[in-house]
Amino acid sequence: MEVIRQEQIWFRDHLVRQPKQNIKYRLSHFVVKQVTDDGILLYNNVTGCLLFFKSEKDIKENFIFLVEYWFYLPVDSFNECDWVDFLRTKRIDDASHQGINSYVIMTTLDCNARCFYCYEKGTPRISMTEKNALVTSEYIQRHSTNKVKLTWFGGEPLLNTVVMDLICQKLNDFGISYFSHIITNGLLFTRNIVNKAINVWKLKRVQITLDGTEQVYLRAKAYVNSQGSEFQIVLDNIEALLNSKIAVNIRLNQDAYNTEDLLELLAILHNRLGTNPYLTIYNHLLFNFEGDYTQEQIGCYYKLKNKLTVLEYIKGYKLPNGMTDHQCMADSSHSLVITPSGIIGKCEHFTEEKMIGSIFTEDIDSSVLKMWNERYDKQKECNLCPLYPTCIRIKMCPNQKKHCSDFYRKDRMESLNIAIKYCYKEWKIHKAELTGLEN
Repeated sequence: MEVIRQEQIWFRDHLVRQPKQNIKYRLSHFVVKQVTDDGILLYNNVTGCLLFFKSEKDIKENFIFLVEYWFYLPVDSFNECDWVDFLRTKRIDDASHQGINSYVIMTTLDCNARCFYCYEKGTPRISMTEKNALVTSEYIQRHSTNKVKLTWFGGEPLLNTVVMDLICQKLNDFGISYFSHIITNGLLFTRNIVNKAINVWKLKRVQITLDGTEQVYLRAKAYVNSQGSEFQIVLDNIEALLNSKIAVNIRLNQDAYNTEDLLELLAILHNRLGTNPYLTIYNHLLFNFEGDYTQEQIGCYYKLKNKLTVLEYIKGYKLPNGMTDHQCMADSSHSLVITPSGIIGKCEHFTEEKMIGSIFTEDIDSSVLKMWNERYDKQKECNLCPLYPTCIRIKMCPNQKKHCSDFYRKDRMESLNIAIKYCYKEWKIHKAELTGLEN
C-alpha cells in the first residue's frame, strides 16, 4: 500500500481512528474504487485520502489500516449520511470563528456587451464609486485574517479599473496580502492593463466565455458600438495573458444547436494556442438549470467534453480535498459578495435580493444568512451516492433542485473518476522523478 494523498489536516486533527472490532465491515459508500493497469485505487470522498494497492491481496493485508481511516465501516447500524452531516456541522462551527478571506467585488453592473443569456438583463447599470471602494477596502481590513482572494465581477469589471486599483492600493497600505481572479469578456485588456493586472491586482486567473466561432460569437455578445473585430481582439488578449503566465479558463457556452460550431472553434483555439499549462477550456450547458436534459443534449455535451478531455484542455479535474465546511461561496462563512452600492450578499446571482448587510455597518440579517445554509432534505438515492459528502444541496441555489438528475450524477462521477486518475498519474510522474534523482 502507498499513500498518494493524505487525509485533510482537519480530519487528521478531529477524526479519531476507528477501532477494529470483531464485527463485519464493508467498503464505505463514499469510497470510490478504481482499477488501474498496475493496481487498485481507493479514494475517500469524506477525508480526501487517496491510496494505491498493488492487488486485492494488498488491500486485505492493510484491512486494519482501512478500518482505522474510515475506508471500511460496520455493516450494521451505521448511517453514513448522518455521520457526514455530523462532521460537516462540526466543521462549520470551527470555520465560523475564522475571518472572511474571499470577496467577489462587483466593480460595475454596466457592460460593453449585451449577451442574450445574461441574468443581469434589466439591472440598473450602476458602478462602484471611489468612496465605496475605500469603504470596501476598510471592510476587508476589519474582517480578514489570512491572505485575501478578490474576484472581480460585473457587468464587465474592466469598465471600472479605477476602483480595482484603489482597493488593491489600500490593501497594500494596510499590509494585507492578497491575489485576484477576474470574470470578464476579455475585450478590454491592453498591454498596460495586463502589466497592471500582474503588478497591482496580483491577478492569477481569468475566466473568459466564448460562444462560438467569430460570427456566432459576435451575434451572441452583441457588443455596444461593435467594430466587428472583437473576436480576434479577445483571442489576442487570451494569448497575451497566457504569455504573461496568467491562467486562463475559457468557458464554451453550449446549447442544443451549437455543438458543431464549438468543435470548429476548438480547432481554431488548438491551432492558435496549442496546449499550455496555463490554459483550461471547458464546456457549460446554458439555460436548463433543472438538469432535465434530453438525450440529444446529453450526447452533444459529451461529444464536446470528450474532445476537450482528449486534447487535455480540461484541467478542472482537480481531485476534491474531501468534505469541507461549505460547497460554494454561498454557504461559506469565509466568503462575501460586495455590490457596487456596497450591499453585501452571498451569491453574485442575487444582485439586489436576498442580501445580508452592507459595508457601511456591521449589522447582518441573520434570517437571510440562515437561508443560505439551508439544504434540501436527504433523498433515498443520497444514502448510496459517493458524491454526497461534496454535494451542493443549497435550497437557495438557482442551479440546484431537490432531486439530482441522472445526468448530473453521471457527469460529476465521471469528473471525479478522471480527477482520481489525474492525481494518480501526477503521483507516478513525481515518484519516477524522485527515483531518477536517487539513482
